[in-house]
Amino acid sequence: FDPTQYIVRERFKFWSDMKRRPGESILKLVMRIRQDAVTCDFVSIKDPLDEAMRTRFMCSVNNEAVLKVLFKVKDSELTFAKAQWWLKPKMRPRSPKKLCTDHRVSRRW
Repeated sequence: FDPTQYIVRERFKFWSDMKRRPGESILKLVMRIRQDAVTCDFVSIKDPLDEAMRTRFMCSVNNEAVLKVLFKVKDSELTFAKAQWWLKPKMRPRSPKKLCTDHRVSRRW
């Protein structure tokens, strides 16, 4: 198992499991955060704003089927706009090129 192949999923897990567990000491919480962050490859983030919006969006999605599809997309290929695209079947174009020219969606992939 190589967690770096699943960076999108690892970051989702990191941000969606933010609550302190019952009876967990501050020291254990800090240790868990550090341990969980190791598999997230945060240093490779090129666009922190897009990453933050994408992750928050994914943490808010309540559709396991959509999340499973998004988790399979490479981190470098999954932007905030692309994550939204999966939830808009009526707006989903037949080709990625059309998505880039659609004025309703960011042109950055």
